[in-house]
Amino acid sequence: MGYDLHRARLTKAQVLITTGHADEGLDLLDCLVSDDMRPDALLAVAELYSLVGDFQKEGDCLRRILEKDPDNIGARVAMVSAPGRKLDEQGVAFMVRHIDRNMIPRDDRCAMGFALGNHFRSVGQHDKAFRYFRKANRLKGYVWDRSAYSQWVRQTIQVYTPAFFEGRRDWGNDSSFPVLIVGMPRSGTTLLEQILSCHTKIFGAGELGSVTALASSDMYKAPPVDESAESVEHLDKEAVSELARNYTSCVERVACEGVDFVTNKLPHNFQQLGLFSLLFPRAPVIHVRRDPRDNLLSIYFQDFGSYHPYAYDLKNLAIQYWEQERLMRHWKSVLPNPIFTLNYEELVTDFSGTLQRLADFLGIVVEDAMGRFYERDRQVQTVSKWQVRQKLYTTSIARWKPYRKHLGPLFSALREFALAGVEDEYGLFGM
Repeated sequence: MGYDLHRARLTKAQVLITTGHADEGLDLLDCLVSDDMRPDALLAVAELYSLVGDFQKEGDCLRRILEKDPDNIGARVAMVSAPGRKLDEQGVAFMVRHIDRNMIPRDDRCAMGFALGNHFRSVGQHDKAFRYFRKANRLKGYVWDRSAYSQWVRQTIQVYTPAFFEGRRDWGNDSSFPVLIVGMPRSGTTLLEQILSCHTKIFGAGELGSVTALASSDMYKAPPVDESAESVEHLDKEAVSELARNYTSCVERVACEGVDFVTNKLPHNFQQLGLFSLLFPRAPVIHVRRDPRDNLLSIYFQDFGSYHPYAYDLKNLAIQYWEQERLMRHWKSVLPNPIFTLNYEELVTDFSGTLQRLADFLGIVVEDAMGRFYERDRQVQTVSKWQVRQKLYTTSIARWKPYRKHLGPLFSALREFALAGVEDEYGLFGM
């Protein structure tokens, strides 16, 4: 089969899988895989298999690639990203040998660093794992203007006051249909949505998009509140209604019929809760929290591409965490929306109790399928795509401890930038 035909059919399979027709897409993928398929096409097929949780077929594709091209970096990196898999001796030796070679593209070396970190973590060699994670993060080379971000948070808090919402209390749409799940990345937002999506009245839309993107149309653009907090003040009642209609239209296009709620779990929508509240002042918001030591280390161990420029430096991670907490505390004090705070550790250790409290918040009855969330056949496009297909486990709690001696900069920054008067609920300040 010619490469162009392969590529066309791959594109069709991807469209089917990402638009709710996974069975058709998978049937097409199964027909595509052949011995004469190019490694880059096989790698794309493997990624689609991983998207729907078929890690066995993903692994088969990756092994085919490595049989043809033992030096294929993409396949070696992907091989270590799913549960129960680690690099073989040849793969480890290859990456260790090449990661410091400047003639290899920086992105490839960075990917090898994260892969080696994950490999050594999986075999319990934590010092070596951290060394490679640190190397990978340094190779990213992103610069984050933390002072500018902190200034934006302060301005946002100044704009969205009780008086702001009181003066606009009859604006927007009273629907509770759209639900936001927010928090830090790697805090448990994907797991929570996977559980909720098992309810017959809830559709999990994944990381559907930012509030501004979903509320914008060709006719009317949402104000750039992520860049300028004051931009929201230019909206009038009619504009807010139009933005709410745009958002609702986007949500309805992806949702199943007959559901009462559609969740959007893009974590950083916590930055846009003020605008969301203006559009939907009665819509539920769920804020997921996790011990910052585990949460931030999990981010540090993950290659997020260019989406989170703060993620590659331990001090920046601590600052981002506290600014997120600062903003969420403000939202909870001024927004008219019902907000539920869910702690990841409580979800894992008291699943039934936490689930019942969440169900009470949403006004639904807990269904048995929610307890079997790991069986749910649903595409997940985030880096948590394999974790949500496992039964609940507690090993993710206190995962930071084996790396304690490497985390001095993180602990110092968590103490230095802590919010005034904040309760030390995780025992951070004595470290």
